[in-house]
Amino acid sequence: MEKNFIKYSLRFFVYFLLFICLGRFVDCRASRFVYDHVVGPTSCKKTLYFDSSMSLHDNLVVRSAAEEWEEVTDGAVSFEVIEDFELKNMSKLKYNKDNIVVVVVDEDSEILRNYEKTSKPSYIVGYFSKDYDVPMIILVRGRMESFAYYKAVVMHEMGHSLGLKHSSEEGTIMYPFIDMASRHVTELDLKDFCKNYYCGIERR
Repeated sequence: MEKNFIKYSLRFFVYFLLFICLGRFVDCRASRFVYDHVVGPTSCKKTLYFDSSMSLHDNLVVRSAAEEWEEVTDGAVSFEVIEDFELKNMSKLKYNKDNIVVVVVDEDSEILRNYEKTSKPSYIVGYFSKDYDVPMIILVRGRMESFAYYKAVVMHEMGHSLGLKHSSEEGTIMYPFIDMASRHVTELDLKDFCKNYYCGIERR
C-alpha cells in the first residue's frame, strides 16, 4: 500500500513538472490554464525587447502603452522591458511566444514595403507580425500624428500580441482604425481580454 502511494505520488509530481514546463513554451493563455487549475491564479508576463534603433520618444510611448495595459487589466498581464536589443540576435529568443520584439522602421524600409504589398489598407502605421523567429510589433517612423495617437497604435498592436482580434465596435482600442474615440482600452476590450486571461475581477 505504501509503495503504491509513493509510486503514484512520484507520477503526479512528474506530470506536474511537465505541465509547468509546457507553460514555458506556449503563450500566456495556456500558462493561465496550468496555473489556474494546478497552482492558482497568477499574472502573465511578457518581455518586450526594444530594438537598439528606437529613440527616447519611441521608448517612452511604448512604455506608456505597456503601463496602461498593466493598469487596466489589474495586473493580469505585465511587461518587462529589455532595451538596446540587436535584431541579429532574434534567433536566441525562439520557442517562447511571450517574448516580443519592438522595432521602429522608416517608411522606405524593406520590411514595410514587403508587408504593404499584401496588406489592406496599404498605408500602415503599425502592425503585429508572427512571420519572424519571434513575434514583433513593427511601428512606422514618421506616420504618427501625436503622442496620444502613437500610444493608441502601440496599445492596439499589444492587444494583438495578447491574443485579441479586431473589434467591430468603434471606440475600442481593438477597432481596426484608430481615431479620437479609440485611444484607450475600453470595457469591451477587457471583456474579450478576460475570456483568455485571469483578470482578478469579474467582467460582465
